[in-house]
Amino acid sequence: MKRTANALWSGTLNEGKGELTTQSRTLEKTNYSFKTRFVGEEKGTNPEELLAVAHAACFTMAVSYMLSEKGLSLTSLNTEATLSMEGLEITGTHLSITGAVPGINADEF
Repeated sequence: MKRTANALWSGTLNEGKGELTTQSRTLEKTNYSFKTRFVGEEKGTNPEELLAVAHAACFTMAVSYMLSEKGLSLTSLNTEATLSMEGLEITGTHLSITGAVPGINADEF
């Protein structure tokens, strides 16, 4: 499987801005900038939250698969990912999952 995405950037780091577009066009010319990444003054995304949500989505789908393989039908799963970085290095991702899965208790989940 191959998927593509494009990140366009114009200008300097502090004053420039970028646009993200995914192959599916779910993200299309989505804003990202220094301000969306470090300051929070603009509506838009940033690389760290995109990495976190991708990890959360993949993990949640994998758990759904594992539950299905055990013959369980889930009502819902919700995963929160917290990504930590130091400089340019990802130092960790913490995943916290909750779910409603009829037929199993919290320990089995």
